[in-house]
Amino acid sequence: MTTDRSTFYHPTYTLPTNPPITSTFYPPLSPATSTTLVVLLPPYPPLGGTRHDPLLALISQALRRPPYNALCLTLDYPGKLSWTGSKEIAAVHSAIQAGIDVLQESAGGGVDDGVEVVVVGYSYGGLVASHVKALREVEGVRAKLFPLPVLLEGNALWQLTRSKVA
Repeated sequence: MTTDRSTFYHPTYTLPTNPPITSTFYPPLSPATSTTLVVLLPPYPPLGGTRHDPLLALISQALRRPPYNALCLTLDYPGKLSWTGSKEIAAVHSAIQAGIDVLQESAGGGVDDGVEVVVVGYSYGGLVASHVKALREVEGVRAKLFPLPVLLEGNALWQLTRSKVA
């Protein structure tokens, strides 16, 4: 995937997952090797939650500096969505792997120290984020999970946008 780092808004990108997931990828505005992938999950799609959710768009724009790359997902793929998040969790795992591939590709062949993945969601996206546990199975991934209420409590979002997450 190629992106123009100078643009404010990045177009829809269909991740090569099964089934395909639509997303918007926000790389940092300054060209630097970025090793943190922040995956943002929207509220329940049948009730209007998409990757264009105003809160997710705000967070994405706040993260547009190294070392962060924001990946906003829309979880409305063919087939019926579940209220338990089981299908969506599998889709998020696939999207994370695709996002890692994009980061490694943009880094010119690989990221030496691995990729840190931060999963953020609220409402239904928070349910899905809280169940994305098996990220440790992806080699080189250091995972942090934040349902949005936890992220906003105690200025965790402020810390995430101001300094590298340890």
